[in-house]
Amino acid sequence: MAKPHRKLKKANHGKRPANAKARKARRDKVKT
Repeated sequence: MAKPHRKLKKANHGKRPANAKARKARRDKVKT
């Protein structure tokens, strides 16, 4: 798997994440 912080960064621009995995990661880590 890719490194979680990289996925998180990609998913966290306020736009719709590229894939479901990134979306899930953003939901989990959005408050960090």
